Amino acid sequence: MNPIDIEARVKASNRLKLQLRSGLGLVDFRVEQRNLLSSRYRAAVTGEDGVRRQLPSPQVTTYKGTAVVDQEIVQARFTITSDRFEGVVLTPGDWHYIEPLRNYLPSAKVSELVVYKQSDIRPGKEWRCHAPRRLQKGRDTLEAGAVGTDTITTFTTEVATEADYEYVQALGGPSAANREIISILNQVEGIYETQLKLELEIVFQHAWSRSNDPYTATDSSDLLDEFTEYWNDNFYYSEDYDVAHLWTDKDDMGGIAWIGTVCRDRRAGYSLSSRQFRRSANISIVAHEIGHSFDADHPNEEDPPIASCAATIMQSGWDPYPSLTFCQFSRNEIRNHVSTWNSCLDAESETITVNPPSNLTAEAIGASQISLTWRDNSTNEITFTIARRSPGKDWDVQVLLPPNRTEFVDAGLLPASTYSYQVFAVAQGSDDEPVYGESNVVTATTLYSDPGGGGETPDLTRWVIPTMANSPGREGAYYRTKVILSNFDSDLDVTIRLYGPSGPVAWRHQRVKANYYRTWNNFLEQIFDYRGAGAVEFAGNAPFTVSAEVYTTSSHGKYTTVVHNGPVPLTPYSSLAESVGVVTVDRFTRTNAGVFNSSNQSQTVTARVYYSASDDPNQTITFSLPPKAWAQKSVSARGEGGYIYWTIPREAYLWVVSVDNRSNDGTLAVPIPLE
Repeated sequence: MNPIDIEARVKASNRLKLQLRSGLGLVDFRVEQRNLLSSRYRAAVTGEDGVRRQLPSPQVTTYKGTAVVDQEIVQARFTITSDRFEGVVLTPGDWHYIEPLRNYLPSAKVSELVVYKQSDIRPGKEWRCHAPRRLQKGRDTLEAGAVGTDTITTFTTEVATEADYEYVQALGGPSAANREIISILNQVEGIYETQLKLELEIVFQHAWSRSNDPYTATDSSDLLDEFTEYWNDNFYYSEDYDVAHLWTDKDDMGGIAWIGTVCRDRRAGYSLSSRQFRRSANISIVAHEIGHSFDADHPNEEDPPIASCAATIMQSGWDPYPSLTFCQFSRNEIRNHVSTWNSCLDAESETITVNPPSNLTAEAIGASQISLTWRDNSTNEITFTIARRSPGKDWDVQVLLPPNRTEFVDAGLLPASTYSYQVFAVAQGSDDEPVYGESNVVTATTLYSDPGGGGETPDLTRWVIPTMANSPGREGAYYRTKVILSNFDSDLDVTIRLYGPSGPVAWRHQRVKANYYRTWNNFLEQIFDYRGAGAVEFAGNAPFTVSAEVYTTSSHGKYTTVVHNGPVPLTPYSSLAESVGVVTVDRFTRTNAGVFNSSNQSQTVTARVYYSASDDPNQTITFSLPPKAWAQKSVSARGEGGYIYWTIPREAYLWVVSVDNRSNDGTLAVPIPLE
């Protein structure tokens, strides 16, 4: 991805689409510039001659973004320039980092990026926060008051920064050091804003180009004392800041802070952190030390330790590597401090009013689809939520849609069945609670469908690929699934559902333009971040086609099993079916039989293997499956050219796959229905 193209795209449309191979798939962010610099911002550098000179204000290159991923609203922070793109995506389940590959490989191109998850990180060099320095004052606490879900109060903390000589040299100069610090603080603010409604505003930056800066200490505690003393002597009266943070590149300094200082004692409002190799580490350390300034302690050092806070921001070290999340204990500590000590903070309260959608209508457009339309009356929604009540079930959230949508087609429904719907416009409220505007409730009944077909035109809006894989196999092979989705002459909204051995796993929503096709070379990895095997259902609002093949590659070439490549979807079986002449198990060939229970009830499917006309099968394979579950088992009875007699109590997709042991080429066959 070329940073120049990304910068131009964001400036032109305020949108950014990223294909994140760390598991999120394609994410469509709504992006806006985030200027952390105060209107009274200034920057200075002390040069080798000891003279302090003004630096020009940097260009604003920091951005914030929001998107909807897997029914969750996610936040992101980016730094975008003509030669650099990086950021962090803050999802509830994990944190996804985007960095230039040049951070690790200087010869890499500017367009080459590294994308990884927080859970992928393994600790390298050990880091620990040295004992925070508590003020010699009483520790006052106050229970955090409940805030109305329709009112957000955001507090802004004014931040000053210091970069020592080593840090400036490591970054390539004072201006580069300041830009790096601004980028880090933008990502740190993303954590504080989304979790605590605290924003950061940079009012002053100072850097050292002089080799004999005042910081000579060899341990973090003494360095904090030096930093505190120098700034109180030189900047306390001339600069107005709530907290100041020192960035150093001295070895083994870790991080340290005076604790509980914000709005209590500005003369101790100082913290520091040492530069780390990983971008993620630089973010978490700075967020950690600023947390101390807001009176947050190490939860793992409480008596007893707070077990629910393991691997969160305020733990004292990297064992295990922390997420970028404040646990509830730490959030309460920070909120308690802010509720008591906030006189120095700028507060802005915003009443959130979400006008509800109106004129919601529902119309059946087939045996398995209902079309919804509504009027969008809100201007501040971050998503629309579609809630559905299926026959005999409670209300359930079906999908989260981007803002400004006024239509949706719900697919994959049962024929001749009545469904109820309600649409919610959703905005972000306080304390992570959403604010809802509720539409009217509507109902619609799908059309009747004859499962037997009877020569009817096939339904090209719903496809089931009964088996896919993203998993290791025999002889060191690794199986992946290639999927091609081809759209016709209208824009397509498709809901993709994954089913595994225990039933439903996850679902995703994809939009495909008219006359366009999408290809995934490792579908389960790219769409679901899923490792294993299962069945996948595609349900859209217009006709389309899907083909799939499971393949493995080696030094000898690519070996493939085509799962489906036909013009019409596969159909499920019920009652009885037979797979003829497809079973061979010998030295050169292996055979597997599989079932996807597509019904909403548990069932036991039986596969009887025969190699000759006999009353007794050579092997009986039993599949006891919960609703919407997948299974595949190997045929162990040896023989050639055998068949399988299937008994299916309800509805299921069936297949038999024979694989050449020498090449891993395979042939998948579906049975013949007997009734």
